[in-house]
Order: sequence, then structure tokens, then C-alpha cells
Amino acid sequence: MFLFKKKEKTPLDIQLELVQKNLENNYKDEAKKALNASIQLLEKMSQNGELTGKKLEEKRKEIDQYRKKMEGYGHNIPVGW
Repeated sequence: MFLFKKKEKTPLDIQLELVQKNLENNYKDEAKKALNASIQLLEKMSQNGELTGKKLEEKRKEIDQYRKKMEGYGHNIPVGW
């Protein structure tokens, strides 16, 4: 008997993990694409009512953190040097 259920990942969770992996591997273009896809998916899920209330705000904050982290992110600007 299991006491804890495994949390199911939503498509948005998977997309945000992709953003994080691309940032960790310094794939700048792919990180930007994944972030834009995450933003579109968040809007779609909020319009469909799949994300509401507290969960919606948490995901918006997470996306905003990625946006701030990626400001000015490009090939000409070395990040972390």
C-alpha cells in the first residue's frame, strides 16, 4: 500500500523543465523557444480552466522568474562570466 501518490506532471510542468534544462546547458535559443511555448501553454490552460487560483499564480511567478533570468539573453552576452 502506497501512502503517497506520485504527482502527475502537467504539460506545463514538462515545458518548464525543458526551459530549466536548456538554461543549465547554456542552449540560449532553445531556452527562449521553450519559455515562449511555456507562456502560450499557460495562457491556453488558464483560458480552458485547467489552471486556476493558487496553481495559476505559482506558474506565473515561475515564468516571471525565468523571464527576469533571461533578460538580455543572447549569444553576444556571456552569462555568468
